[in-house]
Order: sequence, then C-alpha cells, then structure tokens
Amino acid sequence: MPKRPPRYARWSRGWGAAQTIATRRTRASRRGTMQVLDNGLLAFGDLEIRLKVRALHVKRALVAVSPEEFELITFFARITGRVVTRMQLLENVWSLHFDPGTNVVDVHVGRLRRKLEGAGPAAIQTARGEGYVFAPKAGAAG
Repeated sequence: MPKRPPRYARWSRGWGAAQTIATRRTRASRRGTMQVLDNGLLAFGDLEIRLKVRALHVKRALVAVSPEEFELITFFARITGRVVTRMQLLENVWSLHFDPGTNVVDVHVGRLRRKLEGAGPAAIQTARGEGYVFAPKAGAAG
C-alpha cells in the first residue's frame, strides 16, 4: 500500500485553502462531531458557527440570531454533549449570578431551537429536571 503524502504536500499539488476547508467540512459532517477550523468556524454537519463574524449558518444559509442567541449557541457548541443547567446559562451567557425568576433562558432556547430546525432533529434537547444538552445528530448532514 503506497504511503500518503504529508499534509503540506497537498498545497504543492494544487490544493488551495478552499479545497482544504471543504474537505474538513465534509469530514466533520460525516462524523457528526465538532470541527474547529483555523478561521474561527465551528462545524456540526449542516450547522456552522462563524465566530469571527458572529454568524450562524444552517445548510449554508445565513440564520438571523440575536446577540444573546449567538452567545447561547456558542456556549452550547463549546461543551457539546454535556448537560447545562439554567443557572450555568444565566451565568455564562447573561452574566447573571442569581436567578432572576423569569423564563428568559427557556424563551431564548425555544427561539434558537426553531431557528436550528433545518440542521436536523432536535440539536438542543431538554434534560428533564436538569437543563439542556446540545447534541447535534450525526445524521443531520445532508
């Protein structure tokens, strides 16, 4: 079996930055896991979070999100698969270190869920009695 050329050899064979990024996106969508690229892109299949320009894309279409919703999805993306309590979200997204007694977290999570529907089945799930879990499905890529 022939040896694969080193990664840097791809550049010399005519692979450009666009081809390399497209290859990484494809690999991430196959695995259904987060892929962090050098340009500040978090990819979960059809869901892409562009950190530098603060944009959210679902199936390559720009999704309008509020600043709070963007902070919320970014926080979820960084701790994928773990249960997050409402209090943790209040502290990390809204910088509140007390329970305001409102449903602000539930409202924003609900809005974000509706906006993420195109990325696959229930990317943000409710852990009853505990909080929320961000778990994008591997089959969400299309």
